[in-house]
Amino acid sequence: MKRILVLLAIGGSLHAHDLTTLPQVEAVGQSKSRINLGRAVEQLPAGTVVLDSEDLQAMNIGHVMDIFRTSAGLVVRHINQGDVGDDFGLRGFSGGHGVDAAVFVDGVPINQVNGRTHGLADLNWLLPQMIERVEITKGPFSARSGNFALGGVVNIVTKAGMDGGQIDATAGKFGFGQAVVSYGKGASYLTGEGFTTDGFRDNAFSERTSVFAKHSFGNDEHRFSVVAQWDSRRFGAPAYLPVDDVVAGRRARTEAINNSDGGDVDHAQAYLTYFGEINDHTAIDARAYAIADERSRFADFGTGQSVTFTEGTTFGLSADVEHSWASFLLAGGADLRFDDTERLAQRSVRRMPGAQTSDRSAEVLQTSLYAEAQWAPVDTLRATLGVRWDQFDSDVENRFNSSASGSGKGDALSPKFGIAWRPAEFVEFYANRGRGLRSPSQVELSPDTRGARFQDLEPFEVKSNDIGVRLSWGSAFSAELAVYDTRTNGEFVQVAPGEFANLGSTTRDGVEGELRWRGQWLEAFFGASRVDAELVSTSSAREVTGVPGNSQVAGLTWRPETYVFDVYAQRHGRAPLNAAGSIFREPVVSLSAKISRQFERFRAFAQFTFNPDDERSETQFLINGRNAFDPLPTFDAQIGVSVPL
Repeated sequence: MKRILVLLAIGGSLHAHDLTTLPQVEAVGQSKSRINLGRAVEQLPAGTVVLDSEDLQAMNIGHVMDIFRTSAGLVVRHINQGDVGDDFGLRGFSGGHGVDAAVFVDGVPINQVNGRTHGLADLNWLLPQMIERVEITKGPFSARSGNFALGGVVNIVTKAGMDGGQIDATAGKFGFGQAVVSYGKGASYLTGEGFTTDGFRDNAFSERTSVFAKHSFGNDEHRFSVVAQWDSRRFGAPAYLPVDDVVAGRRARTEAINNSDGGDVDHAQAYLTYFGEINDHTAIDARAYAIADERSRFADFGTGQSVTFTEGTTFGLSADVEHSWASFLLAGGADLRFDDTERLAQRSVRRMPGAQTSDRSAEVLQTSLYAEAQWAPVDTLRATLGVRWDQFDSDVENRFNSSASGSGKGDALSPKFGIAWRPAEFVEFYANRGRGLRSPSQVELSPDTRGARFQDLEPFEVKSNDIGVRLSWGSAFSAELAVYDTRTNGEFVQVAPGEFANLGSTTRDGVEGELRWRGQWLEAFFGASRVDAELVSTSSAREVTGVPGNSQVAGLTWRPETYVFDVYAQRHGRAPLNAAGSIFREPVVSLSAKISRQFERFRAFAQFTFNPDDERSETQFLINGRNAFDPLPTFDAQIGVSVPL
């Protein structure tokens, strides 16, 4: 807890995307051309999605992860196991706790290095009220992002400021209650939250308190921002129910496997940025950040309860310089990140720790350099060429298996190339080729098996290509279609909670498309994706587990006068649960609806969620050889009110 308190007084980092000088676009497919040079994510010649605050306000967001549900190719799984970090993945990666995407908030990296899960991206502290903009890049095609950017990159930009205040209060089924107070003056913003729920299942309670503060100062040429954030959580975890027990009536869908499962999280971060325009052609932005995270997690996955304690501190510095003239833009930057993590695992009974099963401390120093050039020889054509170099220096002390202690160094060079061509105002073609990477985890470097030795491993890499076309007619209609393929070697994944496997070489071949229409009072969208994720093997094991073969999402927003009606439906197709492809999670469907009305002094809303599949869910695994799932309520509902201060 001392690390948490110290960090509240430390400055840290903010990415250039946070600056209010950036254009506020609504979503992929708008008539805005990407041929113009610039750092904004929508200028990258790749598949991108940008949602602004107006989009987010209309959406049916019961949980912060719901902001990702309306885009083709993104798979979201809300895990009803407490505040442990939910699953979301892009382009055929199953996305266990978000480990296959590089995730940032205001440009600060969120993926945890060597925590309970290597690469875990915990966004549960985020509130929709904080968010100004969401930027998603599909594929590892940006040289500005490195570690964990396998399926793509997500950057969530928080609000720069606010005038006045607002109280948001929500209540709902299963003991749901939330109060959020936000206040701002000019370029200052402060928000605090109190949250509680009993949950649908036994021992699914969750309690959270959080505070977020941001202040910006300076002028258009020299601008600073300072952010401090803290949250504390306590939760229960009902674990995963065997499907056959539920079908046979031996267990109820609301039952918990172990009523003492659960844990605690204390998390804090602080960051500081400077952005300056040296002259009309040159800009620099520099940032520093500090993060502290402490967690306990008690869980029973069918072999008795165990507990994992993790404590980690992260410090980072980075700087970017850009220079543009005529039809060229050159950018370069450096990142320096240090992670210090303690991880202890033990057997336990009713939260009483017993025999140790793992005990490590790990220090990782990441050094990164990147360079990127953009060239627009004519108004309708732009090419981007980039290269990134990442090096990881790891030092692991394994107190459980001392023979696996050691130090290692690995690096990866990631070239990127993209091109965008707009032969007519209504059509744009793009193509990309790039590499993504993930640093080796402490579990891979230092096995707990008695007698095992330290493994000096290189980072895991992927190679990906895509080609796409985008159509747009004014600001009303847009369509996009993209085809991609990704190749990996030695892919290391979590195939079930607490269970990891080296899959070897894999392939992911996919296609995804979207249709969007935006009128004055009515908006509609439809998205679909299909992916073939396979192991490269001569044996009968061919499937990458947990990856749905297809998914579809559709939605409609209607704004008559003072009302907003928003509905959407999502379907995930069959997903293999074992490598042989003999056991599947059948398709799952979810439906959501939200109605809100603006009164003279306040806004009121009601939102509903339907999960019609009683014997399956979007979160399903093979645990100890048994098909187990995380049941969601068939019907859920909340009502709320927003009152300005």
